[in-house]
Amino acid sequence: YGIAGFLADQEAKGMLPPSLWVAVEHFKSWYANRTDGTFPYERFLLEELVPRLEAEHPGFGGSPSTRSVAGLSMGGFGALNLAARSGAFSTCLALSPALIEPPFQQVGWFLRHSLKRTFPLDPARFVPWNPWKHLGGACDLVVTCGTEDKYGLAETCRTFARICQERGRPLYLQLSPGGHDWAYWTPAFKRWTPWLLGLAEAPGTGPVDATGISPMIGP
Repeated sequence: YGIAGFLADQEAKGMLPPSLWVAVEHFKSWYANRTDGTFPYERFLLEELVPRLEAEHPGFGGSPSTRSVAGLSMGGFGALNLAARSGAFSTCLALSPALIEPPFQQVGWFLRHSLKRTFPLDPARFVPWNPWKHLGGACDLVVTCGTEDKYGLAETCRTFARICQERGRPLYLQLSPGGHDWAYWTPAFKRWTPWLLGLAEAPGTGPVDATGISPMIGP
């Protein structure tokens, strides 16, 4: 989708510093450990993959201040959870995140099956994975979404931003034209790459905009 080539080109031109990027498959895991213990994917990512990569590539990562996490749709949900549950990342970019809660009626039946296999259906037991409760933890947070998202996630993200603001959780929300597809995600990721690398601050200040179209930031 052009992201790997973009990163290589920007690094070769000196526009971005050398960096290590890893894209992982989701395996319909929602980037979490299954409650029955049969597929501990979150543990693998945090306790095996990250330490292995940092051992093999000295100079990259090593502490939360030098790590970022990003994801789109299901991966946006995963990025928020990994950031909140582990404290292993200083910045999180969630693109069109699936902000779900039990009984998971927000998604189609084909995804609901994987959710029910991974998470408890009891809302009280789901709290540790609930983005509406942990709000992505304490990391610097950017949430983006296309205003023509076919799942209506722009309005969901707008509501999420208002809840964050009410609870004193700073974030930057960008709602801009686009759908739930790579035509939106690729340029959105490119825009925020310097921020993920610690080269730029999230722009803009002020209260949550009533329209939700222009950028906004929490308190």
